[in-house]
Amino acid sequence: MDKSISRIISKAFFLLVTIGFFVPLALDKNGFQLADHLSKMDQKFASFSLYFIFVLSFIGIILFILLLLKNKFSILFDWIVIIVTSVAVLAIFSIFGVAEVVNDRNIKYSDLLQSGAFLVFIGLIISTIFNLFSSFTKEENNKITYDIKSFLIVFAVISSIIIGMILAITTG
Repeated sequence: MDKSISRIISKAFFLLVTIGFFVPLALDKNGFQLADHLSKMDQKFASFSLYFIFVLSFIGIILFILLLLKNKFSILFDWIVIIVTSVAVLAIFSIFGVAEVVNDRNIKYSDLLQSGAFLVFIGLIISTIFNLFSSFTKEENNKITYDIKSFLIVFAVISSIIIGMILAITTG
């Protein structure tokens, strides 16, 4: 697979992150409604993080369009958007261990995650995988070679972090 195709696919999955923001994330609220709800609960940082995720996913879509238009820019921009978006997602979902009273019961937010949250996770994970793939692809003399060893090491580290994040969120 061509390096530019991997980058395009990576950025295309920011569409999934954006779509995830518009469907229910938790508490039957989309990203904007949830940010407003968290703001009213004095969770300003979490509210800001949700808005930041949306802005970054929109930047990812702009990068996607630029790549489709064959504009060239450093893959460093791709990584900055992916990493900062991932940190914002970790920040917002780390508060989901905080209990809230719903129908006279204490319920963790992690028990209330809905399809939008999983679309955001899946979009970021697949975007990261394809960006990794493009980062370890070399094009020389019309030949494409892959640095498989480095790719597998980085992939294993990132997979471990993602699995740890998912376990931390789901177990509270």
